[in-house]
Amino acid sequence: MRRAGQGLFAEPVFIVGEARSGTSLLYRSLQNHSAFKPRVGIKLGESHAVELLASIVPPDGPDNPLVQFMTDERRYAEFVDDIAQLRRRREFVRRRFPDTRQNRWVWLAVSLAAGDHLVIRRYFIMAADARGAERLVEKTPQHLRSVPLLQVAFPRARFLYIVRHPVDTLSSYLRRFQVDPDKSRWANIDPQVFCEQWKTNTGTALQMARHRSFRLLVLRYEDFTQQTEPTVRRVLAHVGEAFEEDCLLTRHEEGMKSWR
Repeated sequence: MRRAGQGLFAEPVFIVGEARSGTSLLYRSLQNHSAFKPRVGIKLGESHAVELLASIVPPDGPDNPLVQFMTDERRYAEFVDDIAQLRRRREFVRRRFPDTRQNRWVWLAVSLAAGDHLVIRRYFIMAADARGAERLVEKTPQHLRSVPLLQVAFPRARFLYIVRHPVDTLSSYLRRFQVDPDKSRWANIDPQVFCEQWKTNTGTALQMARHRSFRLLVLRYEDFTQQTEPTVRRVLAHVGEAFEEDCLLTRHEEGMKSWR
């Protein structure tokens, strides 16, 4: 009941896409706001929480994105112990419905039956506490298709979808692969596959944005980089925070490229 109450009143912000479209810039911009600034310093890592927490026994170890996002191995171990009571329920449901990703709504129903929303809620509540920010902001582009599940976990959550011209996005994929082919095999994408993926994801985001219940804002990378202040103001208004100059990223930060 305590976790449910925390989830009911928490207002996390999830950046859900599109990959190679300025999600890291947007992530960094929000973390410069006093409401979202982590005590541990700006972190641009992705949690991949929905995918990784679908496992009955979540992965551990310092290289695990779940641990890195939480920033504290001890707190992560506490979280794993905390969800142990849900193991029988999750195993029971997963045995009967082993693969439901083909249908989004069947997958959602099975995930809720298994208690995945409870696991996700506990993880992000404990991660927010470990990171020390007043409000949590998280970025994983693949979470777009999981917005309904995240919304069940956090009814007052806000979602941001940033989209870039597809030609520029594909070019960014291919440049990333050329620079680091070993660690960026995912970026070596076939143009036809990319086009279908981009069309599907953007169409899904626009459809969600039309329904006010999802609280999802679609913004363009081109607006974010060329009309920065008005776009940042629109983003902050959507998430319910006052404008702060630091979100414009005009100051150079150690270890990060300057905004210009």
